Amino acid sequence: VFIDACFSGDSPKGMLVRVTLGLTVKITAPKKASDNMIVITAWRGDEAASWTLTKGLVTKHLVEALNGAADKHAKTGNKDGKVTLGEVKAYLDREMTYQARRRFSRDQHATVSGDLKTVLSAY
Repeated sequence: VFIDACFSGDSPKGMLVRVTLGLTVKITAPKKASDNMIVITAWRGDEAASWTLTKGLVTKHLVEALNGAADKHAKTGNKDGKVTLGEVKAYLDREMTYQARRRFSRDQHATVSGDLKTVLSAY
């Protein structure tokens, strides 16, 4: 299950939280339910998540990674036709983190937990 959930404070009637420069929330990492569970978050607890006009930056790069970019990329994959969690992590660390700095001038690092050898997709 992949969930891209965000709460910006916006609503159909306008911003719910006004006159603030930002909200800070302390994130508690979810407890792992089983050895088969994989958790990918869009940012570390002390960072903000970036987004494009249509989707979160991590979602954009995660979809690219799962469609083969992580495996095909010379610095993140081994080009075997299978996308592993480790390749996804390396791709997000390289591509998504770079784009957050370049496009939005902020640090953003996805977090990944689970068996890095797990195959998530094949192409």
